[in-house]
Amino acid sequence: MSKAIRAARRRAGLQAVMLGLLCLPAAAIGAEDVPAEPQVLEVIPVEVAPPPAETPSAREPETVELDEVIVTSQKTKQSLREVPASVSTLSGEQLRDSKILSAGDLNGYVPNAQMRVSPFAGELRIRGYGTSISNAGFEPSVGLVIDDVYYGRSAFLSALMYDIDRLEVIRGPQGALFGKNTVAGVVNITTIDADNITAGDLTLYGRSDGEILDARGGVSLPLADGLYSRLSGAVQSFEGLFYNTTLDRREADLESFAGRAKLRVTDLFGEGQLRLAVSSSSQKGNGNLFQLKKASDATLALFRQYDPKTETNAYNDTLSSNVPSRVNVATDTASAAFDYPFGDIWGLESLNLSSVSAYAYYEVKDRTIDFDFSPVPVARLDLARPTPYDQYSQELRLSGVSPSLFGLFGRTEFIGGLYYLKSSLVSNDLVQIEDLGAAAAFVIAARGGGQISGADGLPLNDVLAEQLGNLLGAITASPLGDVLLNSQTNRERAELLLDQDQEAVSAYGQVTTYLTEHFAAILGWRLGHETKDAHLSSQAPQGAIFIPAILGQSNFDTHEHRAENESSPKLGVKYDFSKKASTYLVWAKGYKGGGYNALPFNADNLDYGPETADTYEAGLKTRLFDNTLDANLAVYLTNFNDLQVSVFDGTTANIQNAAQARSQGFEADFRWLSPFPGTTLRGTLGYSDAHYRSYPDGPAPAGSSESSVDLSGRTLASAPRWSASLIPQLSLPGFGPSWGFQFQVEGLYTSQRYLDVDLDPNTLQKATLLVNARVSVGARDGAWSVSVFGSNLSKEKVLAQVTDEPVAPGNFGAVRQDRGREVFGAIKLNF
Repeated sequence: MSKAIRAARRRAGLQAVMLGLLCLPAAAIGAEDVPAEPQVLEVIPVEVAPPPAETPSAREPETVELDEVIVTSQKTKQSLREVPASVSTLSGEQLRDSKILSAGDLNGYVPNAQMRVSPFAGELRIRGYGTSISNAGFEPSVGLVIDDVYYGRSAFLSALMYDIDRLEVIRGPQGALFGKNTVAGVVNITTIDADNITAGDLTLYGRSDGEILDARGGVSLPLADGLYSRLSGAVQSFEGLFYNTTLDRREADLESFAGRAKLRVTDLFGEGQLRLAVSSSSQKGNGNLFQLKKASDATLALFRQYDPKTETNAYNDTLSSNVPSRVNVATDTASAAFDYPFGDIWGLESLNLSSVSAYAYYEVKDRTIDFDFSPVPVARLDLARPTPYDQYSQELRLSGVSPSLFGLFGRTEFIGGLYYLKSSLVSNDLVQIEDLGAAAAFVIAARGGGQISGADGLPLNDVLAEQLGNLLGAITASPLGDVLLNSQTNRERAELLLDQDQEAVSAYGQVTTYLTEHFAAILGWRLGHETKDAHLSSQAPQGAIFIPAILGQSNFDTHEHRAENESSPKLGVKYDFSKKASTYLVWAKGYKGGGYNALPFNADNLDYGPETADTYEAGLKTRLFDNTLDANLAVYLTNFNDLQVSVFDGTTANIQNAAQARSQGFEADFRWLSPFPGTTLRGTLGYSDAHYRSYPDGPAPAGSSESSVDLSGRTLASAPRWSASLIPQLSLPGFGPSWGFQFQVEGLYTSQRYLDVDLDPNTLQKATLLVNARVSVGARDGAWSVSVFGSNLSKEKVLAQVTDEPVAPGNFGAVRQDRGREVFGAIKLNF
């Protein structure tokens, strides 16, 4: 029976009752004059009028407001406004809408953050500070956490960045909760969980020329009551971003396959949950990336003897390299997370127990580098054997809420735990001269035809110069010159080894207690101990002359041990004006571990010590205008002490504790649902003045007459001062009620920055303003959409790295970041 019929009957019955009540007085008055015969009153049925039609003015106004952003930036689920830290977030939908498929694609969307990740190395920078990509022994400055698991190397991001629910960039030292090697911040990623309903999604991307294809998605399948699963994956295929004129092949191509399986078990021992996950990936491709940016006339003439098409344009799609470089990396991960909510217990409002066990492994099976990135067969850097990194971690923590702090003050939120990490790293490189005659010609040409110089850019010492001259002279004069040359070439190689085992334990905790209804104090601390044992070696065959002379190599073999104690405190206060506005002031200290040089050409500078960072940060977080505007602001000052610096001197990379640095600035961001229907606007603005406070012995530009320069007061490398983004989005109805259009434009600005630590003018990247656009048509319920993307419509030229060409001071190679103007198509399905 319909609601309308039932309502009509109720109204008819009510009318009958009311009529009967009205007749009762009349019946009572006439009872004395008429016989007491029962009277029957007839009720005339009346047709009930239908309820009046609802007019638009009578309807309740539809509530339109921003979704609440929930993050895990403090290892518990909280509203973004509750977190006393500068945090930028991007949802999985926002990542898809902007075609962000890799870490490098994030550049410009997050203020004061720069990212560059390859299958075997990663470089994450926040507020102008990060770890160089050049040395595998370098500990990261920005922590990487995915699904509550800390990964000790940023390269894992290359294999695991898909099926994302939310990405958070947390700025400033986060050692109190996330541990060491987070002095600059944390990238915290949550992937899509196994759901209790059957659902799936698939997104296909393709560049207009068909040379870049990408497919990614996942499906959630309930297996039984309390047992849910999710399978997800990503496949990428790049035909090659560059053409190698020397080898007649495409370079920087990629074949990548990645998959993840999740299982969620609920209602364990009551309300406990167990989450299991495994993932595996394979990434393969041709690995030559360096294009010549600048070369002397003498070296360019030599290069063109081997490849007439060699040129020095770092912004086109060609390069000239004689080494058939390859990259082959495999990654596997597994994790088990158990959460148990005790609920109200022991006088606490809530208590939760969490355990996270994880194992991660990646192996660089093949990685070949053209050491001089030229067509001349000078030197190459290969793997002597596959180089693995693996880690096992265990975390146990308690979190909850108490009505007071041991009977004092008010509501208190707390979290504390124990953490254990065991890892091993093997870096085993083989540097070898390809052709001794060609290498000698290259060195002579690189020095302008004059005196040959050594690894430090200064003239070789007399003994080595005489040995090298006598050797080449004897070989040239001998009738067995080719045989002798080949024999000596075989001696010109060196095997470099870092075999490192690491073990770390720590205890941590953080308490936020409200001293009044709105005012809270924050105290956090982490104490840890770490040991590293390393076997380092550099071995060249007896009789090698060129490699020791040019690269500064000398034989050695040693075992080293180091132990460190970590202390990462945090103090702060926060004030909640209301549920929609809060402010905070925090001081935090971060700690980055020391380690060993993974490219030990000689016994000098084998290890480096820890560094620390002190940060002062104040912030304001608001939700305004009836929940239609989120606006956040943070200002900060960070001092780095014993700064770890990776210095490439033209031949080798060394790590040193060489400097004191400071980073100061602000971040601001907003999201706005404008009063114009279907229109949203979001934007960011960041300023970061990152500079050396003291670096009197900084590296001099290659070819300089000085062995060092004073970089005190100068900017850090890869540290743009300004970054900004503005992204308006417009949604319009289609010609039917079930579908519509969406338009999005992006402006991403990054100011100029130097791309090498010596701040050579040749490494300066000019300011860029990238303009992207998207047009989509799709179902209003999100079931499907078809999109067209225009990337880098402003045709900006962007370099990711510029460095000296080894052994050739004044020559430079560059790695290009942009791919010019591109057009992509995408199809997205949700089912």
